[in-house]
Amino acid sequence: MVRMYTGLLKPKYGVPGYDFAGQVEAIGNGATQFKPGDEVFGSSQAACAEYAVAREDQLAPKAVNVSFEEAAAIPTAALTALRGLRDVGRVQAGSRCRSRRRSGRR
Repeated sequence: MVRMYTGLLKPKYGVPGYDFAGQVEAIGNGATQFKPGDEVFGSSQAACAEYAVAREDQLAPKAVNVSFEEAAAIPTAALTALRGLRDVGRVQAGSRCRSRRRSGRR
């Protein structure tokens, strides 16, 4: 019954993965930011595959001096850092670091 609701013809187990880096192989209708051959990185569900599908807003151009492996490590790590600084640390533009250590005390 559940398979009927979630998709009878879909694979039982999806392809895991989130972050990726590679070259654009093809673009869809309306895509304007990238062209085939561009080196990009980003995030998409089912990224642990030879080919991954992603929307343009999920991609960024890969810097020339960054390897594909380094670029693929950026999306989740960057979001984790952003959420830690912004949401937990409440760091805002113009914030200054205040040390908890005071001179002579530990």
